[in-house]
Amino acid sequence: MLDSQRLPRHKQLIQLRMAVSLDVQRILEHTLGIAPDTSLTVTEVLDTLQSHFKSQRNEALRRRELLCCKQADGESFSDFFVRLKNLAEEVDLCTGNAMTCAEIQLKMVLLMGVRDEELIKY
Repeated sequence: MLDSQRLPRHKQLIQLRMAVSLDVQRILEHTLGIAPDTSLTVTEVLDTLQSHFKSQRNEALRRRELLCCKQADGESFSDFFVRLKNLAEEVDLCTGNAMTCAEIQLKMVLLMGVRDEELIKY
């Protein structure tokens, strides 16, 4: 998908379909009703797919997984942080000022989940 942003929308959609599995292509067309010749943008298609996959897992289970997230033995802090951010993206953390609320929530989970004693001291 080199320089796909510069391609016309229909060619961007072709590139997207080439980049996803056959199962995802079927979900797009049959489950979500997004035909190959859709008038949606690639971003809108991806947002629709993300919403679909997010809805497949129970919200309470996603929230529990986030709040129980702990740094694994031998896991670097950066890997733990990336995993935590990915989990946070799957949960609707806040409905008000999303940025401030999400930052506070992430800080709390980080504090509870980090194992690196040097980080905890400071």
